[in-house]
Amino acid sequence: MAWRWQSFSNKRDRWAFRSLPLLPRGLITKQASYACCAVRANNVRAGVFGDIDIDDHRAWEEKVCAAAAIKACLPLWKTDRHALLEEFLELGFCATIVALKADALGPEFLGRQLSPKLVNQFADEGIDASGENGEYHTVVTDGPLYAYPLQLEPQGSLLRDGYWFLDLQIKSD
Repeated sequence: MAWRWQSFSNKRDRWAFRSLPLLPRGLITKQASYACCAVRANNVRAGVFGDIDIDDHRAWEEKVCAAAAIKACLPLWKTDRHALLEEFLELGFCATIVALKADALGPEFLGRQLSPKLVNQFADEGIDASGENGEYHTVVTDGPLYAYPLQLEPQGSLLRDGYWFLDLQIKSD
């Protein structure tokens, strides 16, 4: 498992992490601490998080990493949300909406790919450009760091606990 850290001297470098171990989001603190200790044992010295500006998220990430004696890196921290999303799309990344807050957006947005037009539509409706307040969640399906696009096959939608979810399977060839 290789770890590469590149400077953030230009836009493309911000996204230039390769061969990183990925840990699932939503781990409780004890589980996350164990997971971080496990990657620490494999010479990983830092955890990289994509949070932009929610202090409680940062505090939790730093707490978990400190418990495992690894560094918490938040390369997107305090970056303008709208500008960050524009940059993400300009670099050629593709993201599909897979979950959304039912009181913010309707289920017709499930499965849609983020685009500048959709981001502007969200802004017009008072929705945060990056969904950082939980309005929507995405899965990145393609981009310059991908060897090939992730092909998703929608299986339906589900409303649970105030959120719409897109049930997906990865297409097999």
